[in-house]
Amino acid sequence: MSLRELVAGMMSRFGKSRVGGTAKPCPGATPVIHLVDDGGVPATNSATVKSTLEVSNRVTTVDLPPGFPDASIDRDNFKIEVIDSTVVGNVIAAASVELEAMTHKKASFSPKRKIQVELRRVGTTHVFRSKYIRLVVDDADHAAAGIAADQLLLTDWDRAKPTEEILAQVIRATYSSAKCGKVKWEATVGNAHRMHIRVALHILRATVGGAGVVPLVATQHRVQKWMRRNYAQLSLAPKIMLTRDIDPVENLISISDDTGTNATGASSISFTLRTGAGKHRRVYAIGPHVPLAGDTPMVTANHLAALIRAHTPLVARTVQNNYFLVPAAAPGGAATAGGAADLIITGPGGAHVTISALAATDATQTVTVAQVNPTNLRGFGGYTYWVAGSIAQRCLLQNYDTGRDRIDIVVAINLVNGAGVVDALGQAMIEGSYLPAGMRSSPKVTHSVYIARECMNATDGDCFALAHECGHVLLDAIHTPGDSTQIMWD
Repeated sequence: MSLRELVAGMMSRFGKSRVGGTAKPCPGATPVIHLVDDGGVPATNSATVKSTLEVSNRVTTVDLPPGFPDASIDRDNFKIEVIDSTVVGNVIAAASVELEAMTHKKASFSPKRKIQVELRRVGTTHVFRSKYIRLVVDDADHAAAGIAADQLLLTDWDRAKPTEEILAQVIRATYSSAKCGKVKWEATVGNAHRMHIRVALHILRATVGGAGVVPLVATQHRVQKWMRRNYAQLSLAPKIMLTRDIDPVENLISISDDTGTNATGASSISFTLRTGAGKHRRVYAIGPHVPLAGDTPMVTANHLAALIRAHTPLVARTVQNNYFLVPAAAPGGAATAGGAADLIITGPGGAHVTISALAATDATQTVTVAQVNPTNLRGFGGYTYWVAGSIAQRCLLQNYDTGRDRIDIVVAINLVNGAGVVDALGQAMIEGSYLPAGMRSSPKVTHSVYIARECMNATDGDCFALAHECGHVLLDAIHTPGDSTQIMWD
């Protein structure tokens, strides 16, 4: 035996207590505590140790069995497991086991979010486990009738810490052994693939330069509270990129809006553009332009843009809308390709432009100026669908869209149909990747949501509407029929 081995052997016989101290060494192996998934088999001797925990996708009162030996089919449910050979009897009292949800920096919430949990021995082993426990994200689920208090742990947003995410909160389990001191285990909320949903919030002003239809802070509250709660089950969390008030601009002219029809010819188009105010006010007469028979909406829009560029310092650009139409004679019938062309006009540096004195005489190719009404914003309906939006919706997005890597959310007081009747809490502009190329959404329109003010104010009313509309964008899909517990139910 070497000198090093001899010294190591001697040192191994010494305890860790201070000289003269009264602490006694643990009489058995040091206890351990874990958060585990038992695979739905409570009697198993080997459970999977968890370092991440997910919020359940199920209704709180479903698939959360009340008993220690009861099996569970919900793999988001988990248990506390303690291995301690020093325990006498088959129960570790709840006073000895604590489970706490903490911030991502491991600080306690105020009030603390914690439960005391009883454990029971598994067979004749030194393993003790709790009943199944489920993470929940709102007070209604936390107070679910018929569920024991020690089976639900709240991992909610926090009004006092609005930037604190639900995902990445820390779940700490602590066991205080009667003979061997405390041991701990920690896991984070959300799976290993946690992701952000970027959102930009645009609140319409009631008038140009006026106040927004809802306070900016209220819209942030809705995202931070309810969108977080709604998407935590998917390990998704919103990330606010921008919050701002926007003016109800009306600087878009649509050629063949809602129809996509070509020109008959023997007609003309003219209008007046105004920009600036006071001594900086400028007025420009545009046209007349004479469309040729068979000119498509995009051809007409490009001719008008060329006139504007040739005779004014204004900026004019055109966009082809690739929406699809359902013939009026057969609602719900086969879709056919078609699309209006839009002409967007801005002053130098993005200054506001107004359009007036429109005169258009073609028998088939209409010319329409966008009208943005923040109180009753016209949504899509009739025969224009979710890949295009209404002329008012397109006007706003062509001015304020911030990119395809996020969801642009526009808040108005109400959304109305073509008859002016309020008929939706929200609408989503999706890409339509499942459609032929000529029917998909244009870049600035896609990945956008329109939502009514009542869904974005400081209350908790209509709290699922925003997540529902964003779900259309994220899934590039419409509705899930038949199940009212699903966020995408129609």
